[in-house]
Amino acid sequence: SFSLANEPLVIYTELNSGMASTGVLRWALTGGLPRGSISAIRSIFLPETVLTAAATVTSSEHRFHSQSAAASASINGTAQPWSPPCSTATRPSQRGLCASYPLARSALLVPRLNRGTASAAEAHEEVEAEAPNASTESGPMSAKEYRTLHRITVNAESAPDPFVTFEQANFPPAVMTSLHEAGYKEPTIIQAQAWPVAQQGRDLVAIASTGSGKTAGFLVPALMHIRAMKKDTRMGPVGLVIAPTRELAKQIQEEAAKYGSHLGLRTTCLYGGAPRSGQSRELLRSPHIVIGTPGRLVDFAQSGELNLGQASYYVLDEADRMLDMGFEKELAQITRFLPPERQTLFFSATWPKEVQRAAREFAKNEPVHVFIGDSQTKLVANPNITQMTHIFHAPQDRMAKMASYLQAKGKGAKIIIFAATKAKCDWLQQTLESHRMASRVGTIHGDKNQRERETALENFKSGRASILVATDVAARGLDVSGVAAVINFDFPNDFEMYIHRIGRTARAGMMGESLTFLNPEADGWAARELVQVMIDCKQEVPEDLKDLAQRSRGGNGKKPGGHKGGGGGGSRFGRGDSDRSGGGGYGRDRGEFRDHRSNQSDDSFFRGGSSGGAEYGRTRLDGAKWGR
Repeated sequence: SFSLANEPLVIYTELNSGMASTGVLRWALTGGLPRGSISAIRSIFLPETVLTAAATVTSSEHRFHSQSAAASASINGTAQPWSPPCSTATRPSQRGLCASYPLARSALLVPRLNRGTASAAEAHEEVEAEAPNASTESGPMSAKEYRTLHRITVNAESAPDPFVTFEQANFPPAVMTSLHEAGYKEPTIIQAQAWPVAQQGRDLVAIASTGSGKTAGFLVPALMHIRAMKKDTRMGPVGLVIAPTRELAKQIQEEAAKYGSHLGLRTTCLYGGAPRSGQSRELLRSPHIVIGTPGRLVDFAQSGELNLGQASYYVLDEADRMLDMGFEKELAQITRFLPPERQTLFFSATWPKEVQRAAREFAKNEPVHVFIGDSQTKLVANPNITQMTHIFHAPQDRMAKMASYLQAKGKGAKIIIFAATKAKCDWLQQTLESHRMASRVGTIHGDKNQRERETALENFKSGRASILVATDVAARGLDVSGVAAVINFDFPNDFEMYIHRIGRTARAGMMGESLTFLNPEADGWAARELVQVMIDCKQEVPEDLKDLAQRSRGGNGKKPGGHKGGGGGGSRFGRGDSDRSGGGGYGRDRGEFRDHRSNQSDDSFFRGGSSGGAEYGRTRLDGAKWGR
């Protein structure tokens, strides 16, 4: 029912699976498209090489002739399985279009098929036909093509071109070894643009979603900067990284230690909630890089134990979160200890006015502003996350859905579950373990001390615990590889936190899922924004969510009547930095949440029916009540 025209059709797919990408080509070549209709195939495989193949399709044979290497493969008809060609131009193990190696992106270029039926027209409306550079010339992409493809906006004069390949970055072998050991096969989008800016010594303001590989984006240039400066670290560190929470600070320190180990660079981490004396002894080792939370850094700097007079490489990670937590005063104090001649890298996931003002204050040295996707104008979710929702009316319905979802994922899958309160986290942990939905479940919230948090996180990272239940204290900066899914057992108080919660999965280019539970009365305010985020990510929106969005009024990104702050454990900010106290929650993490959504308990699902007003945890939490 199709007729051929002259203009090309581009089928552009975003795939992280080599098998899936190969399947697209196999479908086109074995009957999915009319024989003789394929004029060229262009696959952006590894940025080190762009494989461009000319395809000749006949009734009896499919043959590819690679223009970037002397490699070809053929299949006869449609009965024989198709295997892709491999370019062996330089490094056979890493170059070429191989099914055994993950494809980042692929594109088929075929003549546009004219509409023959209404259904054909509808089918083609779903095709992404805006892939840049439909040429068949071999060679790496230009900077313009790369930025267009990855939706990078750069606001600065004479901004350097992105490093599309590791070779363009010209890193020393020791750094390349660290990157390969970390699992990077190509620069991530933010790394590609951040590295050249940092290597020029210019300030950087980067606005990108979570899970984008930004930690290596600022750590690798830090190593290069420290090597070039050749400072005596007995006079103080050369690099300083500030993070909002101790969990994030420790994770950055672990990454910094990995990258720096091959170069003989020392790192240390300063954060609250741990003995100060041990961290003071660490400073005596004269570290090259210090990572810390704002309160503890101010403490050490004011005491004179931490000399920041030569800390010429300054990173603010998750700056928006630090401002939200009220650390603007501490950041200003730390900045006064730094040398005037310094390089500042400012990272944030959002770009509201207060973050813009802070960026102007801290990044003054010919700053280059880099925006990934639509992050400049709105909250952006990671498109590699398949977002699912379940609207529930009775609590036992929520538990039944979660039980079936966990069973489908399997006991070995790493899953993070976010709940509204500390008490509910504990209840979920005991419920999941007692009903053998997981062999071991960890919890992180404001009532956990530092050792308990570290143990829970380490068990989750190692796989000893397959499920981690947490409040929003862990919603940002928690970087654990291989998280298969995130479950929002309770919807957060503001939509920004939703973006950060689901960002714990699909990190560093991987795929992931999120399952979000919504009560139409309590969470209807978020439905419209949730629909828009799913549309922006080109995902199918469930009909019941569309209906809820039409019936509900928007909440301006925040729950009506909701607020942040409060917290538990004595922290005056209530957000778990614990530089100020023994810990605290974030937002609703108070332990005094009245669950007015239903008079039935979630755990009635396990007991077989309605509880008729049972309170959460009355038999599991030493008599604690949700509403009192």
